[in-house]
Amino acid sequence: CEKGDVPSVSKKTGALVAFNATQFDSQYLFFKSLKGAFRIEGEDVSAPVEKYAAFVFENKAEGGRAIVCDIVEKQTEEALALWKNVVGGFFVVLKDGNVVDFPFLSYRARVGLGLDEERKTMYVLIVEEKNSTGLSYPQCGYLFKALGYSDAMEFDGGRSTALYVKGKNALASYPWRKALNAIVVFCDCLQ
Repeated sequence: CEKGDVPSVSKKTGALVAFNATQFDSQYLFFKSLKGAFRIEGEDVSAPVEKYAAFVFENKAEGGRAIVCDIVEKQTEEALALWKNVVGGFFVVLKDGNVVDFPFLSYRARVGLGLDEERKTMYVLIVEEKNSTGLSYPQCGYLFKALGYSDAMEFDGGRSTALYVKGKNALASYPWRKALNAIVVFCDCLQ
């Protein structure tokens, strides 16, 4: 995870893949602050918002079964305490293989992340609106379930949706709004 908008982070880090993550507060097109937990290498950048989920990785706990990454349903101090890196998002859409029901349906561009049961494989879902009607949160949950993942969550989507692969925009349109942070992938797992 890195501070900065996706195009800049992609270029600066040389990441294989970079996509936007935590939602943010804005006023008159000026982006002020992240709206949710964001921790890099143990340093808190922004505070948790309990109603939102988070992707966490690199457990700091000594001994016991090592967990490399996970999704926490609520950004509480207790849920985030042992994690070295925390990237806040919106909502869990798939929990233990079950699609989460939502009281409202909104069809938008989406950025989501799914994990398999063993927490060894991560899948990123990017849906843009330029050539589609977007997806609802439950539809994203059904896609992750169909792909065999047990848990999934959504990050900031909408007009912030961005995906860069090897430093180039992989979407049909450029992100309308620049995000304040990004998740970056450095491995050669796409080759």
